Amino acid sequence: MSDELTLDRLLGGRVSLSQPAQGYRVAIDPVLLALTDSPGKAILVLGAYVLVQQLESNVTIPIIMANRVRLHPAVIAVGVVVVGQLFGFIGLFVAVPILSLIIIAVEEFWVKPVEEGYAEVRRSELELPGPVEQQVGPSPDKGEAPPLRPAS
Repeated sequence: MSDELTLDRLLGGRVSLSQPAQGYRVAIDPVLLALTDSPGKAILVLGAYVLVQQLESNVTIPIIMANRVRLHPAVIAVGVVVVGQLFGFIGLFVAVPILSLIIIAVEEFWVKPVEEGYAEVRRSELELPGPVEQQVGPSPDKGEAPPLRPAS
């Protein structure tokens, strides 16, 4: 194997976010290379690849997707599992768009109308102050003190 091919395979799983399973396929060459030295090193290399792949799939990608579609990472993680169970393998690919659609629909058709209705009720309950009446009293021009008003 050439050095370029080995480097490409070592970095291949980290470059593509669209194929999470590629991370495990990329681990084959380094594990076989470590196996030529000792089985213990091969197990360590395999463990490192599994750890990195699990962190990427379960932590990094949900956070990146949450920032892009403005959904909480936990919603994405749970949603991918639920949609995957409902729609099978294809559901894993369409989970985030389906979740985004559901969140937008709930906000537009349920949350906003409820908030607008609540705002209307609050506006109707508010008592607006009437016109301010001018108070007749001693004139400050004549050196008299203005009347004291009670604090309200």
